[in-house]
Amino acid sequence: NVADAKLASVFNFAYYEHFIGLSSDLMWKEIRKKFNLTPSVDGLIADEKERKAIALKNAALKPIPGVRDFILALKKAGIKLAVASSGRGDIVRLILEKSGLKDFFPVVVTGEDVKNGKPAPDIFLKAASLSAVSPQEAIVIEDSRNGTLGGKAAQMRVVGYVNPKSGTQDLSKADIRVSSFMDPLLYEFCNIRK
Repeated sequence: NVADAKLASVFNFAYYEHFIGLSSDLMWKEIRKKFNLTPSVDGLIADEKERKAIALKNAALKPIPGVRDFILALKKAGIKLAVASSGRGDIVRLILEKSGLKDFFPVVVTGEDVKNGKPAPDIFLKAASLSAVSPQEAIVIEDSRNGTLGGKAAQMRVVGYVNPKSGTQDLSKADIRVSSFMDPLLYEFCNIRK
């Protein structure tokens, strides 16, 4: 369709990078305006949702190496876990289920659950509140600039995860940066043992 053709001509990963960590609503509002697209924001979001759902249903998802052991170490230490994702709720829950991590996260807050998405602190503050954890006790693990800024705005400690799938995100505001969930610095920062 016309929208696909307009986007394909200029839309590349370098352009997409600055949207990582933002809600679909904010992303599509900006893209719609910039490229003068005729579908509504809701229509663009619905199309994105449908395409993601189809892709995820057909995908075999595995956690990032070291994530499962890291989560088990957190659980063993009695640390409460939550997901605070800008993504849509059904997609986030499908990813957690397909990756085998759903049962580790009693609290899941998505972009649909808050008024202001990342880089606003709302999503992190809501996840902390639902977990009965003060923001100052919370640690955010983020692979995006927007998420890092949101975590810091929530007055939380932030681990910047250098995710090759997120491009060259500016994680300079994070308290520490790691490129692996097996990094001893991550365990030390979270005060847990392998």
